[in-house]
Amino acid sequence: MNEAEWAAWTDPVTMLDYIRGPKSVLKRPVVATDRQLLLWACACCRRIGHLFDDAGCLKSVLAAERFADGELTYKELLAVGEQTKKSQADTFDKASVESVGEFVARACAHLVEGVDSAFDGMYTPFLPPAEDATRWAVVAIGENAGIAAAEQEKVTQCSILRDILGNPFRPVHTGPARIKRC
Repeated sequence: MNEAEWAAWTDPVTMLDYIRGPKSVLKRPVVATDRQLLLWACACCRRIGHLFDDAGCLKSVLAAERFADGELTYKELLAVGEQTKKSQADTFDKASVESVGEFVARACAHLVEGVDSAFDGMYTPFLPPAEDATRWAVVAIGENAGIAAAEQEKVTQCSILRDILGNPFRPVHTGPARIKRC
């Protein structure tokens, strides 16, 4: 991957393949922190907020954001995940075919259920929930507005990811502040 490819990519899953940690099989440099990955996945789910059927979806997104910011404990996040899982099970059992609402619920649920992998010793633990949340968000957009809208959503998600991560080819270095004394 080079800087031009990074700036031009329109598939978030491909971009995510390049931001795994240095201990991953791909031997990529660290580009994203766990917090960045989780907040990006939250942003992807917020983009489909207009499709939320129930308050549980928003509650899941808010819980994942609070967890990423250190305002919610892992145990509290798991409790939200359990509530979401029960709510989803009821919804899925009643539906005969998959709906936009189910895809939206899956995207949001992966934020709170998938975080469990963070404590399984993975090298980039928040990558699976980020991948799942983005994938289900794109599916929800596609089911609601069509294939062209889903493709545009991928482009937008890539743009958001670049905004969050910055340019890995031009990292920003900060040093001690230079204060001019009068």
